[in-house]
This record gives sequence, structure tokens and C-alpha cells, in this order.
Amino acid sequence: MEPLLEVEGLSVRFGADAPPAVDGVSFAVSRGEKVAVVGESGSGKSVTMLSVLRLLHRPPAVVEAETLRWKGEDILAMPPARLRALRGGEISIVFQEPMTALSPLHRVGAQLVEAGMLHGQGEEEAEARAAELLRATGLPRDNWTAYPHELSGGMRQRVMIGIALMARPELVIADEPTTALDVTVQAQIFELLGRVAGEGTAMVLVTHDMALAYQAAEKVLVMNAGKIVEAGPAEEVFRRPRHPYTRRLLASVPRLDG
Repeated sequence: MEPLLEVEGLSVRFGADAPPAVDGVSFAVSRGEKVAVVGESGSGKSVTMLSVLRLLHRPPAVVEAETLRWKGEDILAMPPARLRALRGGEISIVFQEPMTALSPLHRVGAQLVEAGMLHGQGEEEAEARAAELLRATGLPRDNWTAYPHELSGGMRQRVMIGIALMARPELVIADEPTTALDVTVQAQIFELLGRVAGEGTAMVLVTHDMALAYQAAEKVLVMNAGKIVEAGPAEEVFRRPRHPYTRRLLASVPRLDG
């Protein structure tokens, strides 16, 4: 299957003379594929995925790639109007902390509707889609008029998932979306994201939670010091890790079997 997203030789520096934060990263994501990018904090996971949507400020960020393509189209060469259509329309992102990603000045229903209208939906269509997603994510309709600070962390994350799915994107990037949530809500959020997005939607999960990556992904990319040090099917990477760093990551996961 031809990949949706192709990345080859991606490098990111924060300053021309700075050491690379991302160093020669290559991977691909196909339609409907579930990929986890794992590694400790500072390993370059989030910077890699933010680079895909050109969300890093340039300067100071210096982004270079041999290939950075979305369905064959060069992302680095996209003009601003095309880039705006890509973000949220074809590739969307669920950020780590919805309290800072959501607007504190607007009610959550209005933020959902705006996300749809920015990508070609009429107001009535956007309102219907927003109501559908609120139901699907388990948020009561009376939360439509709430401000983000009036909701719990799990409820805010459900709003973020709704916004990310408003335009029915083909790829969803979930960047540490459950770090601030307790473990029971974490499992619910990922089950919800996969169910509401549908089988044809590709997803990239950025996380340092190895157990979550094992449950959620078919393919795993292990990052350390800005490089992908191991990649492969999730079952293979977790059952038979080859790289010493992957083995150390897995050894750091607390166990209950003695």
C-alpha cells in the first residue's frame, strides 16, 4: 500500500550551529495504520511530529529533509493556503495539554463548529457534526456551552479529540494526549479515539508509556537522542527487542509478576 506520509532523512536544529534535536529520521505511515513513537522525554518524538505539520517556529528551528511528502506532495514546499488546508483537514493533531491548546475565551461548542467551518463545512453541517462527535465522545450536550476551565481534564481531552476529527482527517497525530490523566481514563481516551476516528483513519501515537504503545499500535518506532534506533511490528519490538535502549526502556516498566 502506498504510504500517506513519507519521511526520509528528517533533521531539526534549533539554531544553525546547535546539535540536532532530530537527526536523520525516516518512517512512513499508510492508510489505516496505527503507529507508536516511543522514547523518554527529550528524545525528539514531539519535535518530529510537529515538523510534519510545520508547526515549529522557523527560525530558530531549522528543518531539513530528503523527503517530507503527504500523498506525494512536498510538505516543505506547500504555500500557506495549502498548509492551512492540510492542518486539521487531512492531518490533525491532539495536543498533550488541552487546557493550553483550547481557547479559554470561547465555549467548547463554538470551537468545534469553528474547526469544521475552517475546512469547508457550512454552519449547520458543522453544528450537526459537532453534536455527533460530542455524543460519540460521551460528553453531555450541556457541555456545549461550557468554557474549557469548567471541564475536567478527561472532558477537555474529549473536546480536543472532537476538534481533531471534525473534518474527518486521514491521519491523526496524538502527541502525549493522556499524560495528565489517570490510567483508567487513559485507556478510555485511546479506545474512544480509535472508535470515533474509524478503521480507515491512520494514527500516530507519541508516548513514553510503553504499555499504552503496546496496546494501541501495530508498528513501533523507538527514538533516542533524536534518532530512530529500532522500528518494527509492535509484537516483535516488545517481545524481542534488539537495541539496548529498547531493552532498557522495557526494563523500566514496573511489573506485578515478582
